[in-house]
Amino acid sequence: MVESGDITNICDLGGPTCPDVLTGLAWERLPSSPPMIVDTTTLQPVDQADGTTSGAGVLITLCGLDGLGQSYRSNMLIYFNQGRLVATEPIYWTGFRIAMSPVVGGPSPSPAACPSSSP
Repeated sequence: MVESGDITNICDLGGPTCPDVLTGLAWERLPSSPPMIVDTTTLQPVDQADGTTSGAGVLITLCGLDGLGQSYRSNMLIYFNQGRLVATEPIYWTGFRIAMSPVVGGPSPSPAACPSSSP
């Protein structure tokens, strides 16, 4: 969707906050090339007191250049929701980060450059 430039239905792949992010999106930042996956972390399910589980999924770290040539590094949590695969934030070039620690710190540093894809 992103490479084609038509992200009209991108929130069909995302969580409940996606429409809010899409509404405030600067369209000129839409990347013309795919992101690079630089890290993945499997998150194990957490048993809740009510007998349900939560938190299971795969956390992917993506990086690349947006449509303005600015670097981004974002997290995307991929998980099953009611039998379908969704992403917390399919609008991946915004620099969205998922905190893995309950400790809140200062502002995040600028994203590191994406590793080169050439050998």
